[in-house]
Amino acid sequence: MQQATSSTNWLHSGKVWLWRGGIVVAVLVVALAVSSLAWGDVVSADLYPIADASGQYWKDITGAAYSGDFQSSFSYNDASVSLSYNSYDDCWFRASLDATGLKPNFCYQVKLNGKPEAYWGEGGDDTSNEALGYAGRWWRNEPSPGNADDSNYEAHKDDPDYVYSGYLMYDFFVTDADGNAQIEIISDNSYHVVWKTSQRTPQANDGPVCDYNVDGTPVSIYGEWEPTRALPGELALRPGKYDVQFFLTEESFHDSGASWATVMGYDEARFDIAPEPSTLILTIMGMTGLAGALRRKRCQR
Repeated sequence: MQQATSSTNWLHSGKVWLWRGGIVVAVLVVALAVSSLAWGDVVSADLYPIADASGQYWKDITGAAYSGDFQSSFSYNDASVSLSYNSYDDCWFRASLDATGLKPNFCYQVKLNGKPEAYWGEGGDDTSNEALGYAGRWWRNEPSPGNADDSNYEAHKDDPDYVYSGYLMYDFFVTDADGNAQIEIISDNSYHVVWKTSQRTPQANDGPVCDYNVDGTPVSIYGEWEPTRALPGELALRPGKYDVQFFLTEESFHDSGASWATVMGYDEARFDIAPEPSTLILTIMGMTGLAGALRRKRCQR
């Protein structure tokens, strides 16, 4: 009888170890699948010129005004900006930007902008709009348009008389003397605005200083950290599906007569941000542990 019992226990242990081994293999397979999907497909898009881009800035990064002939002849209709980005990633929106025909020696902000369903209907996405707002900033569209903070958004977000757009300014670039640029951008910053070091001394939490030279005139600029948000280089987007806009906005450095005109855009920036693999594995392990506990409880009855 003892021998039969030992054999039964051995067989039972073997089945348990096989079952546990299968779970481990499944976890590893899922982790590898998430890792392989993290880069996703590459999507290519062309930005369109925004027709009502009022309040444009007509000075380069040194503060030198463009000539009258340039100002009268320049049009964003003649510019070409293409975007190539990953449709699936782990923490960020990664993209390559190739631009020609923009304003020369000029600074542009790079933004992701939400699409509130109150305006976009079925083409909007309140979830990703909110995710961008909590990562970056809020713009209150209605009523009384203006900047808003988290508390203002939270107090009125369910009121149909209020509409908010969340947006994230996460990078900037400067064109060359011909108005061209080729850059790699990643949404790991949350900036308020761009400054020249001659205007404002960089603070401890601000982004890195970038140095330029325009016809012998040195200029240094940097992104101002958006208070209460992730520090520069440390932002990770909330996991989920995103359906947002991509914008280029002119940086006017708080100069009078300009108002940060948004001049080129793309309305269908759709991508997924996956949960961290470690989180997924822990979730599966937790479910596995729960299943094991229920199984033991059932066997003890």
